[in-house]
Amino acid sequence: GFQVVKALKGSVFHSNSSKYLRRGLVVVQFVISVALIIGTIAVRDQIQFTQSRPMGYNGDHLISVSMVSDDYRGKKEYLDTQLKDARIIESMAMTSSPMTTLNSTVGGFEWEGKDPNFHPHMATNWVSADFGITVGWNIFEGRDFSKELITDSSAVVINQAAVTYMGLEQPVGQEFKLWVRNRYRTFKIIGVTRNIIRESPYSQVRPMVYFLDTEETELEYYLLKLNPELPSQEAIASTTQVFEQLAPNVPFDFQFVDDRYAQKFEAEVKVGKLSGLFAGLAIMISCLGLFGLASYMAEQRTKEIGIRKVLGASILTLWKLLSSEFILLIVLSCALAVPVAYYFINDWLANYEYRIDIPWYSFLLAIVGALVITLITVSFQSVRAALANPVKSLRSE
Repeated sequence: GFQVVKALKGSVFHSNSSKYLRRGLVVVQFVISVALIIGTIAVRDQIQFTQSRPMGYNGDHLISVSMVSDDYRGKKEYLDTQLKDARIIESMAMTSSPMTTLNSTVGGFEWEGKDPNFHPHMATNWVSADFGITVGWNIFEGRDFSKELITDSSAVVINQAAVTYMGLEQPVGQEFKLWVRNRYRTFKIIGVTRNIIRESPYSQVRPMVYFLDTEETELEYYLLKLNPELPSQEAIASTTQVFEQLAPNVPFDFQFVDDRYAQKFEAEVKVGKLSGLFAGLAIMISCLGLFGLASYMAEQRTKEIGIRKVLGASILTLWKLLSSEFILLIVLSCALAVPVAYYFINDWLANYEYRIDIPWYSFLLAIVGALVITLITVSFQSVRAALANPVKSLRSE
């Protein structure tokens, strides 16, 4: 017959193998869910942190045109005049590397006071005199290149990273020697610019030297600052016509610099979206598992609940009885998920030099979210069981 004492102790519910299996599955599901939620928040924060990093120049309305045809070479003055007269562009420059990559690193720099055991290598970029005006770089010490000064053919602008790398206290006016174009040349630093991100936004900016190429022998790209008052499509169409006059059979090969820069985030954005998708799926599966376990437990304890109601137990008391074990399971899941998530997120972030610290609030949000989801899911079954007619549950005995 039915044993009231065992029912009140919950002994009727105990069938060890299935009990532990069901609870174990719920714990595993929530460990995965909580870890994925934490990971999704961390990935999003890392992307936002890096996207908000100053580029060091203004990429708006800036396009890069590759010199795919020899007909483009030596035509800067012509193009500059044609495009400015038509009010298609604001300014124009030339460069040896596109704005979103670097094509050259050289060694052999020598300057007074340099440690003889120090063998520096720095990224280099040959540019025309109007490069700084066109890209909108930030010279915070010294000055920019000038077309008017013949001496600027041996002038350079370096970035902040180069100042630190070279150990210069007063960089402006410092001279160095370098083997360039089959001879040693002496260059003078005339300005220091804020660091410009030319490679990965997740890495530290390399030491960099900008050389003025008055002969235009190293320059492979045009940089055009389009007139912001013109619609982009109209400006591109007009620019294409001017370039096609130089090389009618050559497709106009251009890229928006800000679009190229945005592409540097594509891989991480995909990781973030996939992480969010899997987190959503894991939460849904966890809720289904939790709902099923709650239904099973409520069904197994129907008679116990009926007796407790007959003895005067309130709905709140019965809700606590049925929900408390689930809360403990989720607390256990969170305790396991936090170190797992921390390990894997920290390992992922180690791939980046420019990175966030793992946000503490991501753990809090994931834990609170898991508890809220648990309470909502379990409460439905708990309240339904508590509201059931105790007479029906005990009728079979």
